[in-house]
Amino acid sequence: MDAPQLLDKERERTTFPPEELQQLVSGNPEMRHRMQAIAEADPLLGDKTESVFPMGRKESYALMLQKWHRCISLGEELGLTPGERGTLSMVAGISSGIGLHSGVFVPTIMKQSTPEQLEQWADKLWPQGNWIGCCKIVYKIGRAALPSNPETDAQTEIAHGSNVRGLETTCTFLPDTDEFDVHMPELSSIKWWPGALGVLSNHAVLYARLVVAGEDLGVHNFLVQLRDLETHAPLPGVEVGDIGPKWGTNGNDNGVSSTPPFVALSIV
Repeated sequence: MDAPQLLDKERERTTFPPEELQQLVSGNPEMRHRMQAIAEADPLLGDKTESVFPMGRKESYALMLQKWHRCISLGEELGLTPGERGTLSMVAGISSGIGLHSGVFVPTIMKQSTPEQLEQWADKLWPQGNWIGCCKIVYKIGRAALPSNPETDAQTEIAHGSNVRGLETTCTFLPDTDEFDVHMPELSSIKWWPGALGVLSNHAVLYARLVVAGEDLGVHNFLVQLRDLETHAPLPGVEVGDIGPKWGTNGNDNGVSSTPPFVALSIV
């Protein structure tokens, strides 16, 4: 018995209507039903004959990217709203880290940037531009920023998880060169698990402790570029990669990133 059959069997044993639980969790049942119908009618999104569970890491990730791309195409073809597109991705079972780009990276840029920064960055964010990002290595949006594309949100450190106060990465302002020194002092400081960092992102919102004139000013956000926009190779001084197979979320390219003892970032 494969995974979909096992799920159907377990749903039949529930003591409550599963549909009511879906409505409680997802809200707006009418929209969910419409998006469910769209997904089930699509040859790729509605294909339940192939389970991702027996797949290898690369196959699972490739399938997730194909489904993600199909959802984007359907959203454009059908003129779906952002909420409808998100629901379509959810009912299609897409768990790609690209959700961090639209759900975290872009809102962070749009809501925390200055008007001058928005004028420079807004049109570069995917899908208008080629910046894809994540909240990857705990950086902060401040004056220290580099051009980027797909993005990530970089906060999670290997020893701290979501404990923001415990973050060890520092970003020290260098007044002589108008740069910032990004420093991960220990193995425990390495950024670990940010979605879309392993493969997709070329930018990240980095969360780090801002240090100015020897004073620790707490955690701030910095917009940083991770990979070359033409070759997608990591930039000098940036070590980044995929953490490999995981249990149940191999469609997401959770990543790891670290820096050498000294990395200076130019201020935009």
